[in-house]
Amino acid sequence: MAYLNNNLKKSCAGCPFRKDTLEGWLGERAKEISDAILNDGNFVCHKTMNLEESKREWCHGAKTLIHKEINIKGNLYLRLQAMKGDFDPNLFVPDDDCFNSQTDFINHHKY
Repeated sequence: MAYLNNNLKKSCAGCPFRKDTLEGWLGERAKEISDAILNDGNFVCHKTMNLEESKREWCHGAKTLIHKEINIKGNLYLRLQAMKGDFDPNLFVPDDDCFNSQTDFINHHKY
C-alpha cells in the first residue's frame, strides 16, 4: 500500500466524488473504484497524482464516500494511518458537495 497524506480538507473542483462532476465521466469504472475504496483501498487525489509519491494526497471526496457508506473508521488503510498518528478520524469533516452513497456515485457516472 502506498502512503498517502491526509492534508486535504475539501474535495477539489473536478473530483469524481462530487455531485457536480461531469455525468458519465467514469462509466463502469465508478463501481470498480468505489468497491475498491469501500473494501479497504485508497484513492489518490487526481491533482496530486503526478507529484512524487511522498507528496500525494488521499482524495477527500473518496474519504467522504467511505465515511457516508461505512464510517471513516471502517477503512483498514485509514485505521492504520490513525494508529500511526497520521490521521485522526474523529477530526474528519465530510464534504457535503460529495455523493451520499455508492449507489448515487455509480448512477451518476453511468453512460
